[in-house]
Amino acid sequence: MFIPRFECPICYNRFDTNPKVCPHCGYIGIQQYIYEFENKEQNKIVERDELFNILKFTKAVYTKKIPFEKDVLDIVNDPTENATYVMGAAGNRGLSIIDLHNDATPVIAEDGILAFEHTRALIINTDRIKNNFLDESQVRILFFGPNVKELVGGYFQRAYLKYIFVDSRNRHFSSENNVLFNKNKTRLILYPSLKNEAEYRVPNTVKEFSPGAFRFLENLKTLYIPKSSKFTDKAIGNAINPDFKIIFY
Repeated sequence: MFIPRFECPICYNRFDTNPKVCPHCGYIGIQQYIYEFENKEQNKIVERDELFNILKFTKAVYTKKIPFEKDVLDIVNDPTENATYVMGAAGNRGLSIIDLHNDATPVIAEDGILAFEHTRALIINTDRIKNNFLDESQVRILFFGPNVKELVGGYFQRAYLKYIFVDSRNRHFSSENNVLFNKNKTRLILYPSLKNEAEYRVPNTVKEFSPGAFRFLENLKTLYIPKSSKFTDKAIGNAINPDFKIIFY
């Protein structure tokens, strides 16, 4: 006889019946195991809804409405460079919090800090972030804390994101409609490749783009770019959608 199973996507505890609210971490919206659905379209709906529920949970954790422990970090102090490197994080939960910063000794998030792990959402608040820090990760939701000052390399590689949020207190970066910019929105840094919309109009404040700002685009068909901006082909890393086109306005 088929017995439905349920799993919390944050702490990965499993249940025979749906508790709706996880008694271990407070996550709301537990669903049946995704792999128990054979229909691909049904799978997509379940995954979409789950990711949105993880986003809501992450916002509640970030605003301290739900208590949540920071990740256990693998760090290396390098006195010769006067820097601390976060080489890895536990990454054994659906949400990871990497919060370590120091103005005197900058903390740098290294490449692949959550590689091959289960984390779907990441709250990061280090002084610097290496451009390949999401390499091999499952992170789809990214929160920048107020202390992030620099992207080392200036752009992202191998980041398959859907949601991006930047703390309004951050003096170096900003986000709008889940797109990452510098603080005054003159530079577009990253458009999430998994964003649902078929069209996107770049704000006319944007004057330049990071290399690969638009890469591995799955759903975007039409990109509107202001004629006043300095746009080059380097901004387009790859467009999966064969109908993708650029219109200058």
